[in-house]
Amino acid sequence: MLNNRPALHPLPRERYVLAQWKKVRPNIDYHVEIERHYYSVPYQLVGDDLEARYTGNTVEIFYHGVRLTSHRRSLVAHAATTLHDHRPKSHRAHLEWTPSRLIHWAASVGPATAELMRIILESKPHPEMPNQTQR
Repeated sequence: MLNNRPALHPLPRERYVLAQWKKVRPNIDYHVEIERHYYSVPYQLVGDDLEARYTGNTVEIFYHGVRLTSHRRSLVAHAATTLHDHRPKSHRAHLEWTPSRLIHWAASVGPATAELMRIILESKPHPEMPNQTQR
């Protein structure tokens, strides 16, 4: 029987993390899809070819081998994780609108539009959809 002990080395301190890679392209809403969840990227990259590296805990987005951003992994299907800085300035400004301001704006179109806006705001929490997460 051979003695292999001298050839053995100690185990690494950190566990090996299994990661998967996927080619992605941001949609017009500046999000990429990873296993039915949507993660934001800087809006300037809409339509560009990117790569996503994802583990059980993290999603990282790369452009030409450079990491652009990372998100905590979410398993909530059909929801989005959005970083505020990834939004264009116009989208950031609209997020600051209060429900009363939205209804007032809708009233400038007409009373039926204002009523529809009120119904929409009552059915979904403001400012984003109920299953949306934000950092």
